[in-house]
Amino acid sequence: ADITLSESPESIQIEIEDHGDGVDDLLLEKLCQPYFRASNDKEGSGLGLTISQSIAKAHGGNLLLSHSQFGGLCATLIFPRD
Repeated sequence: ADITLSESPESIQIEIEDHGDGVDDLLLEKLCQPYFRASNDKEGSGLGLTISQSIAKAHGGNLLLSHSQFGGLCATLIFPRD
C-alpha cells in the first residue's frame, strides 16, 4: 500500500492506496455499509470500513473510497483543521 499525507489551510488528508484487484463501481458505494463484504473468499465481518467511517465522522472528518491509480482501492481520510 502507498500512504500519502497532505494538508491545506482547511484540512488534513491521509490517502491509502492498495495494489489489489479493486472493486466494481456498484460495490464501491456499499463498502461502508455494516456487514457488507465485497468477497466471501476472505475472512472478515464487514465492519472495518464502517467503524473507520464512524471514527472519522466522530472527529469531524470523512472517509472517501475511490478507485486507486494502481488498480486497487483508495481510502482517503479528510479531517478539518480547527
